[in-house]
Amino acid sequence: MSRTWWDGLLPVEVRLDCSGANHTICWRDGVVDAVDHEDPEGERTLAALGGTRSPCIELLDIWARHADDLRVLTIASRGASDPVHPVGESRFVSAATGSPRGSGGRVARISARAATSGWVAYSPQSPNPMTRARPGLPPDEVLDLLALGGAVTQRLVAEILATWSLRLTGDEAGTAGYRPAITAALYGRLLASVRTWLGDDGTAVELEMIGPTVTPSMARRDGVVHARLPFAWLADIWVKDLAVVLGRFSLGTVQSEVGRLRLATVGPDCTEVRPVTVSLE
Repeated sequence: MSRTWWDGLLPVEVRLDCSGANHTICWRDGVVDAVDHEDPEGERTLAALGGTRSPCIELLDIWARHADDLRVLTIASRGASDPVHPVGESRFVSAATGSPRGSGGRVARISARAATSGWVAYSPQSPNPMTRARPGLPPDEVLDLLALGGAVTQRLVAEILATWSLRLTGDEAGTAGYRPAITAALYGRLLASVRTWLGDDGTAVELEMIGPTVTPSMARRDGVVHARLPFAWLADIWVKDLAVVLGRFSLGTVQSEVGRLRLATVGPDCTEVRPVTVSLE
């Protein structure tokens, strides 16, 4: 049975102040929805005719505009060891408090029920602050989305990763100009994951980004971790919090069904690949 890119990602929601009412934006099964608005298209039509545009519908439209924006991957967190620190305010959420705009300080509720040739990246991981645009410049929609909160942001990141994984598989030539940004996104998250796995912030990592049909691998030589991974590793493994399973590092999926994955993994010495089965139910 085939899997969709959102398998293993639980529903999340955030509350917004929408024209004086406390509304819910919900992400579920790959779709972000303004659940308190029965006719978003009708509201868009009225807004185009000069009516008031509601914050909820505006958020849906901003999300759609940036659902393949690689800049999100540059700004967003690369893992638990790489937190993002918002500065200033979002038009939807106060970055200083994490509260819905106009909510009187209540915390925004985030709930989770519960091409074979490679590209070698050596650049170090840089600090990752999230800053607002300078006064007088147009608001930055990407930062507004990221300020919604970690769980919601992670769903946006997941959609972008899935979109670009598909593009890399189907049209290698058309993605050539985006390769540096794509490789940097993979390298930064791999580096954070490996260092967390090994418990060593100084671990050096070298990456060769391989094509989707090449077998991934990992080795350790002279204190350096050498990894050969496809960009799809981010969508299949990293965004599902499966980079480290039972103390082993996940290289990729061997077999996949809805709610069940069989992963190829290596231990800290990177000498032997062993399968690990994970249930996502």
